[in-house]
Amino acid sequence: MSKTIGVLLMFLSTVCFAQHDRQLLYGKIISNELNPKHLTVINLATKESVVTDGRANFVITARINDTLRFEGQEIEELSYVLQPNDFKEELFVMRVIPKATMLKEVIISGLTGDLEADSKKIKIKPIGSQFDAAVINRYVVKSPGFIGLFNLLFKKRPKVKRAKSATFVPEKLFLLTVRDRYNDAYFVDTLSIPSDEIMSFLYYCSDGDVSYLLDPNNEFKLLQYLNSKSLEYLKKDR
Repeated sequence: MSKTIGVLLMFLSTVCFAQHDRQLLYGKIISNELNPKHLTVINLATKESVVTDGRANFVITARINDTLRFEGQEIEELSYVLQPNDFKEELFVMRVIPKATMLKEVIISGLTGDLEADSKKIKIKPIGSQFDAAVINRYVVKSPGFIGLFNLLFKKRPKVKRAKSATFVPEKLFLLTVRDRYNDAYFVDTLSIPSDEIMSFLYYCSDGDVSYLLDPNNEFKLLQYLNSKSLEYLKKDR
């Protein structure tokens, strides 16, 4: 009986240690082809699953060698084994690709299968009426081979100068920029945020379009925003 209890205690301690060994992983999903949002991220080791927000951010508990699976209606399913370097960065970034859509059937109507008969139905616009032969010859003579003709048909249009946009574009994500801009003392002493919850707080502040606050001209607005969000953060159940 005592031997059975000892084995059970060892098992429970192993489970507790494994859970304690995991930590919060702050992540973001990106893609060159689509705007990834509301995707599902699953830790296959713990069966924990979370859904990304409208900016493709997520937070999940994980550790080295855990496998994360990324799923969504618009993306190809992807599995990734976490490496030590993934936990050294403040933000884990995963790139996904859109799911290929296969057409069930393509129907072409109005053709008989007789090439001679079908070709007569196709409307052909004479190209000669669109260009001056004398102008074409002049370009061909001035340039070797077909380069002159190519330059005539596809010559570059003059660029239209546009006024430069005054919109501020941050170099990094909101939570990373704010983390670099202010030290721990500001979050702990001024905002009363525990030191081990600074990144969780900044993730909480990243909801919505707040990138404009990173403009140096909006420094005062940013401080006001962080102060108001800290009051909300400290009141909510954590």
